[in-house]
Amino acid sequence: MRRYHCLRLPDCPALAGPRLRRPARRARWLGAGGAVLLLAATLLPAARADSIRMEGFWVDGVNVVDIKDGQLHYLAPDGTDVYKPIAVIQGLKLTALPSLGQAQILLDNRRDPAKAVALLEQARRQAGGRGWLVQWIDSRLVQAADAAKDAPTAVNAYLGLVNSGAGAAYLKYLPTHCFSGLSAAVKNQLEQRLDNALSSVPAGAGREALQQLRAAMAAPAQSTPAVPAAGGTPTVPGPTPPAVSPSAPAPTQAPAEPAVALPAGSGASVVPLAPFLPQKDPITALLKQGQFQEAVQAVDKLLQTPVSDAYLRLYQKGVALENLALKDKDHPDQDLLKAAGLCFMRVVIFFPHNSYAAPSLIETANIHLLIGRKDLAVKLCKEASGKVEESDPVLWPRLQAIYKEATAKAPAATP
Repeated sequence: MRRYHCLRLPDCPALAGPRLRRPARRARWLGAGGAVLLLAATLLPAARADSIRMEGFWVDGVNVVDIKDGQLHYLAPDGTDVYKPIAVIQGLKLTALPSLGQAQILLDNRRDPAKAVALLEQARRQAGGRGWLVQWIDSRLVQAADAAKDAPTAVNAYLGLVNSGAGAAYLKYLPTHCFSGLSAAVKNQLEQRLDNALSSVPAGAGREALQQLRAAMAAPAQSTPAVPAAGGTPTVPGPTPPAVSPSAPAPTQAPAEPAVALPAGSGASVVPLAPFLPQKDPITALLKQGQFQEAVQAVDKLLQTPVSDAYLRLYQKGVALENLALKDKDHPDQDLLKAAGLCFMRVVIFFPHNSYAAPSLIETANIHLLIGRKDLAVKLCKEASGKVEESDPVLWPRLQAIYKEATAKAPAATP
């Protein structure tokens, strides 16, 4: 099961209270010396707020340390060491290297790949000899140069990856589209470079990748790729981001119906409410009464100041937004669905061991189902299945209904 780590919720002062108290609780486990180290680590990210992109979401306020053995190492805002495979990392923004973040924005938005190349080359010069960072930049440079049809730059960057011993996650993107339309002189020069490299590179993933690249140059692709972007062509390293990302385009296929009937206790909400919601809470009452816009406003007002139950408020806001999105069931509001998905995913990411993580994961699956990403809905359902008891009268039926809908085969077309 994927492990989630607590990260800072951007622009949400409500998390300040719980986050500041967490080191004090851990101090009882670590002892006095450990508490001092933990406090020092907690203060480090405040000096440099980097951002990483995973599963279509930008997570701010982290401190990127390095990439080693295929793992990105960063510090969460509470000082926790977190390691993630680079295969799930879709973007980096480093405050110490602004040009890298600017280039990533261009790549995500499929805009001006030539400018992205210039920014990445600038970032590479400023990387300060940090090999892990140069490899990351080169992996982006390969993609940007391929989209810009800058074959010499793409080949140089790819050779840099091979020569530095980059792993398979970096090498699987082959810059093949930039080879179409090359002049004979440039093509001969690049072919010679690749032949020379092949003669010196030992057997392994790097050599195989160069052989594939050499073959692609001999028969270049005829179409020009779009710059990889959220919700579109996957970037490498990293899988295709979920369509719940705010920058993802709305799907063209017809949305699915909500996947489960309304259980008792949900009131006017078409989204089944977690059975452990505080029944006397005024926002819970608003949800049951169908006053969803008022519920969103009430949560936003609460989150302007530190609260100890941000997980509850984010879940309530997600439920309210999902209900608003489904006001017209035949044409759900895509923007509201995505906003609801962000609320639910923040619960999962920031409070992975809280009881509200399970219903938030389930609703994230339903949102993916509604926007046409059944594949991701299935994955999220499988993730949630380990967090929900089969005896739960609300969450388990909800999970099963979403999974059934997500795995159902489309009916055969009538002649």
